[in-house]
Amino acid sequence: MVKICSVIVSITISLLLFSSTSFSQTLKFGTLSSFEAYTGSGAVTNAGNFTGDVGTNDGIISGFVSPDFTGTIYNNNAVTVQARVDLLRVYIHLSDIFVTHPSTHIAAFGFGEVITPGVYSIAGAGSIGGTLTLDGGGDPDAVFIIKFEGAFTAGVGSNIILSNGTRAANVFWMAEGAISVGASSSLKGTLLSHPGAITLGINCDIEGRMFASEGAIAIGAGSVAAIPAGPVTIPINCTDNCAAPAPAVDVLGSIENFTLFTSN
Repeated sequence: MVKICSVIVSITISLLLFSSTSFSQTLKFGTLSSFEAYTGSGAVTNAGNFTGDVGTNDGIISGFVSPDFTGTIYNNNAVTVQARVDLLRVYIHLSDIFVTHPSTHIAAFGFGEVITPGVYSIAGAGSIGGTLTLDGGGDPDAVFIIKFEGAFTAGVGSNIILSNGTRAANVFWMAEGAISVGASSSLKGTLLSHPGAITLGINCDIEGRMFASEGAIAIGAGSVAAIPAGPVTIPINCTDNCAAPAPAVDVLGSIENFTLFTSN
């Protein structure tokens, strides 16, 4: 009888876990939704034209004054604490998406190249140079995620072109290290460094966000940074609401938002 009850309990838990899983959710930024630039730890400096909120959970923010800045500054408060949790969640969701181009592309992108939608993975540092076209094939929900297992560099004068429905909101450049953008470059998509600094050179423009788990963010003189238009429609696997598990499987309770915790 005990064995039968154990089997029933096991099946019940499995059904609850399965029923709470959704495969039609899309990526959510949470607190970060209004942010153009955020770092979990580091200074944020601006010498250009910046639209969107800016924040750091541990650092100095400077250069964000009107008329070249439109947004709200958050520094070491409840918003930046939650933003750090949300950024980790975004990073985990993006890292969990199936790689469609595993190590099939050389570390350098661009120089007149045209690539199709998908998730690209580079086993080390990588770069772009010249012109790179992201061809969505007529799909407004086309997804481009380029992951570098090292630093990411955009050379001077790099130019990313979006064609055939591609939207900057669905483009992500992820680096396991620093991200550096050379002068007079035009980028599309969100830059996500985990961890490392993000540097936007002089006279650049970016239609996309700049997120760093840890590291300074700097926007050079004459540069323009703005949040991309439209919603993010990147599909992810997550529990309902992408943050709050169903009560029946909420085993974390009050530590749900903790990254690190010890009882003693």
